[in-house]
Amino acid sequence: MSSSVPIRNSVVQISHSTWRLGCAIECERIAEPDDTCAAAWKDGEYWYILRLATSEQPPDVTPANSHEVRLIHEGGTLSAVWAIGNNAFCKVHHWSPDTTSESETIKFVQKKGTPSTCT
Repeated sequence: MSSSVPIRNSVVQISHSTWRLGCAIECERIAEPDDTCAAAWKDGEYWYILRLATSEQPPDVTPANSHEVRLIHEGGTLSAVWAIGNNAFCKVHHWSPDTTSESETIKFVQKKGTPSTCT
């Protein structure tokens, strides 16, 4: 998705059981995963899988807001979080080359110790 797309439109529904996460990943609710998926998890009677998008995004997409995939937090124009099923979350945030990654921030905080050791 281009940088002009609002963050709340980063996750869109492209069929009754498939969602596009950004511009390159698809999340699909299926009966059982196969070997084409990059990740999979069981949620109730269905599986959710992640895989590289198979094609360009179709023109008739709708923002994801169903009981399977729903927006649960919107942090202004820079971040948003979706719940996927009952057991997973998709966190999306604005990125630029000079932005510190969240994983680097977490590593920094972990090296500094727990809050009880901070003064």
